[in-house]
Amino acid sequence: MVFNLKPSEVTFRNLTPHEVTLCIDDGQNITYPVDGPPPRVTTIENTDGFLHDDVNDLDVEVVVRSLSSTVTDLPAPKPGVILIVSRMTCEAKPQRTDLVYPEGIVRSPDGVPIGCRKFGRVRPTG
Repeated sequence: MVFNLKPSEVTFRNLTPHEVTLCIDDGQNITYPVDGPPPRVTTIENTDGFLHDDVNDLDVEVVVRSLSSTVTDLPAPKPGVILIVSRMTCEAKPQRTDLVYPEGIVRSPDGVPIGCRKFGRVRPTG
């Protein structure tokens, strides 16, 4: 799906735990303040075995973590409302076309994230 909505027809709600600044090519920045609790994705963790560290004579557990489709605090879709959420939330709910995540992270000279250049989406597989 391609978004064909005019900017005046879309409202962005930031449901990440921090403000999100969109850094536009012309130097303009748009900051979206936090607008609700962040959705939380349930993860499933299983032990995949152990690796032996010969140098320290230590067995280190290796786990496999996967996302479930269970997400708490995620509002129902509303026409014309796009929710800015974490990439993990988008990956857990790829069928939700109203979800985007910050993409193209912009960093300060010190390496601290200060914004993003665009928003990303996840497409359902299959």
